[in-house]
Parts: sequence; structure tokens; C-alpha cells
Amino acid sequence: EYVREYEIQRAEGLLLRYLSDVYKTLVQTVPHQAKNEAIEEIEAYLGALLRTVDSSLVEEWERLRDPKWAAPKDASAPRVASGLAPRERVVRLRNETFRFLRLLARQDFSEASALLQNAAEWPGERIAAELSAYLTDRKEILSTPAARAPSFTVISEAEGGWRRINQRLVDPERCDDWEMDLEVRLPEDGAGESVGESKAPAEIRLLGFRAL
Repeated sequence: EYVREYEIQRAEGLLLRYLSDVYKTLVQTVPHQAKNEAIEEIEAYLGALLRTVDSSLVEEWERLRDPKWAAPKDASAPRVASGLAPRERVVRLRNETFRFLRLLARQDFSEASALLQNAAEWPGERIAAELSAYLTDRKEILSTPAARAPSFTVISEAEGGWRRINQRLVDPERCDDWEMDLEVRLPEDGAGESVGESKAPAEIRLLGFRAL
């Protein structure tokens, strides 16, 4: 998405290698006792991103850390771990939520609808209508780093490998009094997905918007 937005397809490999080097440095060089919560979240974010793009890079570093480590090959193995640490899973869920939220922030409601598993229930016109009151009062939805603060996202379990996401909508005046409800299922949690296969897109279902 970043590559498409900034039209840097020719440099995609270079960008991936740069992010890979940053992740490798955090994992192998920075001692655990020197990492605060922010650094751990950056590490989890990069790990989740690299697994999505090229999981072989992460597997290579896992073997460097532990020569006995091996990626699970049994497709029938339990998917509860799915190769993701709990923090990394949360980062992935938040990333998928913001992939959708960024389209809402651009008011690109047709593209937002296209991401949804329940797009027939939520066409772009309905999303626009549901957000009309919010946009009239609050003007815009922010997708800035401040709007990505973990405190604005609440994640809970749902059935069938889905996670329920309650995402606060952050506005320029910081009233922050609207919320979006989603369900997100990562590919590792979907039926028939084997551990380590994480290149498929996550599934997203929109449940609605509400003023608090």
C-alpha cells in the first residue's frame, strides 16, 4: 500500500531490504532490557509487516537466534500461535484496521467498501451516508500517528477466528466521540490456512459506526 501510494514500485526491493535491516538490528543488537514498550511495538510491527511480504526473511533470523528453530510444516498443526507473538498479532490487527480507516479518512468510500467481506451490505454509498453526520460535525477522520495510539483500539475475541475491533475515530478538534466497529480475521486464523502462510489479505467485516 505504501509503495502504491508513493509510486515507488522500482524501489520496493530496496525498501524491503532497509526495513529488514532495521528489524534485524532491533532483534539481534538491542538488548531486551534496553527496549521500552514503544521499541517493542516497532519491532512487532516490522516483524508482522515482513511476515506478510516475505516470511523467509523472518525465518532466516529466527534460525540465527536459535539454530534449532524450524518453521512448522504441518498444515494440521494448531493455529493458535500462527507464528505470531501476541504483541505481533495485535499489531497486525491494528494495521488491517488502519488499512480500512485510511480509505475512510480520504473519503474513498468505494475503495473502502471493496476491502470488506460484507461489501454487499456496506456499499460506498451506505458508508458515506452513515458517516455524513460525523463529517458534518467533525470535518474529517484523522489517520495520523497520534490517531494510531493503542488506547484508541480495543480488540476482543469473536467466533470463527474473528477479532472484534472497536476503533475510536479521531477528529481535528479531538472530541474523539465516534467509534467504528469491525471484525477482522487474519489469514493465519482462517479455516484451511496453514501456519506460516501470511501473504493472503486479512478479512474485514464492517459492523457500523456510532456516536458515543
